[in-house]
Amino acid sequence: MSEKNLDGYQALGWIINRSESGLFLAVADELIQREIVEVYRHGRIGIYDCRQNPGGYSFQTLKQWIDAQSDIDTFFVINFHLAIQNEEDIRRLNFSRDMLAGLEKNLIFFTTAYGDDSLATGAYDFYSFIKIRVIFEEHAVEEKRREEIQTLDIEEEWRTQTGLQGEPRQQLTKAYALVQQAKKESDTAKYQESLRLLWKAAKIYEEILGSEHLETASVYYEMAEGYVNMDQYGQASEQCGRALDIRKKVLGENHPMIAACYDLQALIYERQGRYREAEELSSRAVSMCVELLGAEHPKTVLSCHNLAVIYEKQGKYEEAERLYRQVLAVTEKVLGKQNSDVAVTYNSLAIIYLRQKKYGQAEGLLEKTLAIQKEVLPEYHPHIADTYNNLAFLYEHQNKEAEAEEMYRKAITIYKVVCVGGSWKAAAAYYNLACLYEKQGRYEEAERFYREASSIYENLFGENHPETVSAYMALAELYEKQNKFTQAEALYRKARPVLSRILGEEETEK
Repeated sequence: MSEKNLDGYQALGWIINRSESGLFLAVADELIQREIVEVYRHGRIGIYDCRQNPGGYSFQTLKQWIDAQSDIDTFFVINFHLAIQNEEDIRRLNFSRDMLAGLEKNLIFFTTAYGDDSLATGAYDFYSFIKIRVIFEEHAVEEKRREEIQTLDIEEEWRTQTGLQGEPRQQLTKAYALVQQAKKESDTAKYQESLRLLWKAAKIYEEILGSEHLETASVYYEMAEGYVNMDQYGQASEQCGRALDIRKKVLGENHPMIAACYDLQALIYERQGRYREAEELSSRAVSMCVELLGAEHPKTVLSCHNLAVIYEKQGKYEEAERLYRQVLAVTEKVLGKQNSDVAVTYNSLAIIYLRQKKYGQAEGLLEKTLAIQKEVLPEYHPHIADTYNNLAFLYEHQNKEAEAEEMYRKAITIYKVVCVGGSWKAAAAYYNLACLYEKQGRYEEAERFYREASSIYENLFGENHPETVSAYMALAELYEKQNKFTQAEALYRKARPVLSRILGEEETEK
């Protein structure tokens, strides 16, 4: 991608952050439009997809949709070229110019270069009200692969490549809608439902487009992300690998979509405690994104954030903090401060400060995180639970034990709702609350929560994972305090093989 697209993202960021209202036009091919939607869909942005709402342009339809989201100020109308297909559509658009402006919202219409030409020559009344016209260039790829990438535009494929009519065309429309609905379900932490919809979409794409098609690969990639959210890392790695293989065949080795797969696989390794492999793959993804997209592109920034997480898990706090600050500077500028991705970075930076016992700095960031999340996320969302968990840890180390217990219990309540079967984050909350109860001498309650944590870690990672062993050791030490020596010895025996590998046989004998 050309560095010029960084200007495009910054222009969108200015509209979101600074503009009170107006009509704006963004010119981008459908591949770039998809990318932009992925970047901004976690913020306070309304996204109206003309592909999912077929038919000609209708001001009343658009107005009704906008009015239903009265708390949102900025709206993306993507694939707008699909709504402007004939002279009647252009006439209605010109006629509604003043009514669109009268909505007093930021309306950003996304169209292709061909659509932009049609608007400029026909919809001159509408065009004259455009405050800013933002241009996004296509991804730079070899010409022979450009034809493959264009198959991502299903509408164009219907018309010029497969000649699909009738039932196949309707099925592809259904598959596209299924994927979009799956993303919405994922955004509200309904991960099982999201995966169910993605499996249905994948079956349609496999039957009509084939299992080697880029559109099919994109569904595999979405499924991999879903399995990561469900802490099912074997399935996640399998689907990520399928997506990577297809993308390499079509796009070659050096493309942003390949970097995205490396980034996702690195995340899987990090969750599995395979930090060396995670760092190697994540660093590779960052380098590719910097080369292909530029240092301040949102996808590059996301890769840097993921690498910072890996640094933090290995205790490389200076490297992690440096990257988080770089990420924060760009995300606030491009995405706006009221975005859940910005909140994630605040939260991550707060964790660094917690690790370094900089509690004042951590508290301020966690409070900002929670304020954003409560505004842009549903009440029962795992990111909110993560913040409660981190606040609890902070309060505990500030000797605010009552407040800490309240935050731990709030986190656990959310995890029980959204993480069916348990998650490693839920296990961490159980573990932390158990530590608090043990410190207070509430051994019976501590034992119960240590057991919960151990059980979840076992189910997710197996008995030989460092997190599982840490839970075993904590529970064993609690058993010793209660003179339950038989139970303690059994857990020590389970933990010893892993400790021997990590610390060496001599250390475990001490």
